[in-house]
Amino acid sequence: MAVFMDLNVLFSADRKRMQSLVETAAHLGFSTVAINYVFEPTAKKKQEVPSPMPINELIGQLPVVQGRSRPIRVLNRLTVVMSEASHFVSLPLECIGQNSR
Repeated sequence: MAVFMDLNVLFSADRKRMQSLVETAAHLGFSTVAINYVFEPTAKKKQEVPSPMPINELIGQLPVVQGRSRPIRVLNRLTVVMSEASHFVSLPLECIGQNSR
């Protein structure tokens, strides 16, 4: 059974740092990394959801994975932090009860 996993890397605008992190991941044998963009909305003001930077603008050349003959795969990931009660929509109890049956 194949198992898919990736290394979660927090986005940084520092291109050299991102290149170094991806190269290190490839050297350690990770075949996939996910560049994680974090968005935490506030109720006070409207915010724009971050757009991922194209991989070719963020990282020059993709390094080859240690022990394999192919370059590392780089994914974009968005994490939305929902920490305030106003972020969640309340459902009537009868709707919740119907879905659990």
